[in-house]
Amino acid sequence: MKCTTILNEKIPITIKFKPMNDIIKDIKKHNHLLLENNLIVNQLNNSSTNSLSSSEDDLVNHLTKFNTNYSTNEKQLSSIKNNKKIEKFYSYLNLQVESALSTKLDIEEIHLQHQPIGGGTFGIVYRAEWRGVDVAIKVMKTDLIGIEELMPNFIQEAEMLERIRSPYIINFIGSVITVDTLCLVTEFCPSGSLRKYIKMNYTSDFLKVRFCQDIARGMEYLHENDILHRDLKTDNVLVYSINPYDQVTSKVTDFGTSRSFIESSGKIELQNIGTPMYMAPEITKKNFVTLKSDVYSFAICMLEIWLGQDPYDSTEFPNCESILRFVGTGNRLSIDDNCFFKDIIEKAWDQIPEHRPTFKDINILLEFLLRKIQPKTPTPQIINGMITQNDCIPPPDY
Repeated sequence: MKCTTILNEKIPITIKFKPMNDIIKDIKKHNHLLLENNLIVNQLNNSSTNSLSSSEDDLVNHLTKFNTNYSTNEKQLSSIKNNKKIEKFYSYLNLQVESALSTKLDIEEIHLQHQPIGGGTFGIVYRAEWRGVDVAIKVMKTDLIGIEELMPNFIQEAEMLERIRSPYIINFIGSVITVDTLCLVTEFCPSGSLRKYIKMNYTSDFLKVRFCQDIARGMEYLHENDILHRDLKTDNVLVYSINPYDQVTSKVTDFGTSRSFIESSGKIELQNIGTPMYMAPEITKKNFVTLKSDVYSFAICMLEIWLGQDPYDSTEFPNCESILRFVGTGNRLSIDDNCFFKDIIEKAWDQIPEHRPTFKDINILLEFLLRKIQPKTPTPQIINGMITQNDCIPPPDY
């Protein structure tokens, strides 16, 4: 990963007249736009006489006016005007350089603004400010695995996150690596997690489908790049917009982190990764995970989004083990017939992973469903000078 370099220096230089002439010619050859009407070159070419000609006098005036960041010595200007031959002059170059923005961030530029806004097995999430921009920063926990063990896979994951670019995936800004801290920095979504939003707010059926659609789009992108989420749940989906007609309503986040911990230590079992309510049965029974395991997790997310609450009733399922036993034996929750997602959910949580659809298939089904339930908005018409809204047409495509 490149480091960001910002340089702003004033450098004194001495330039002899003849080399300066060659430099100007070279500039003219490679970038003539830097010279205004070739004035400097023409004047330099006419400076071969012993005394300073009028064209040289023009050159002096032009050099003092031309925006080249030169600061010419007053004594030299006086000498030139007294018709003494130019041998050399002294100038300053303002050197301003900034490299491409790096994703390797300086911890001193990150300022935590609030108490933790979230957390999980592998890290604690804070809201922070970086260069005047609100960001979310996940500080990795190092109590399970030491920093030295975690570092190689963490760096590999950060490099992978640099390449991920999708409107349905949270934007990666950079990483922070110090002797005792590992952090991931991403864009901040003020509306928070989808889990929190659907529990506290009324959500229209149309917006519910849009939430599911954007999650599936994000997951399709990850799977196309052979990336498993491993912990897909509504807590790991952020609300980006509550307007269902916006291009993006939700973004998938917090993927890949568990992989760093799993591959950094042989002590962590797959059964201990993720949240039991969303966990596919093959993970707990056979200790293996595939792309179709994410599809199962998505089925639980869809049911939760539809209900606006946890799908597993705490009175019937008092603990995680009761859920795992229920699912492991092939049982599934009942779904009301009025649920738009019923057919998709039943396909997505099939006991046999190979029978579950891909996210590409799911997106096709969701697109078809969206077109069926998309609400219509009234179109104003003028009848006898009066505006009416009797007819309806679908709103524009998002």
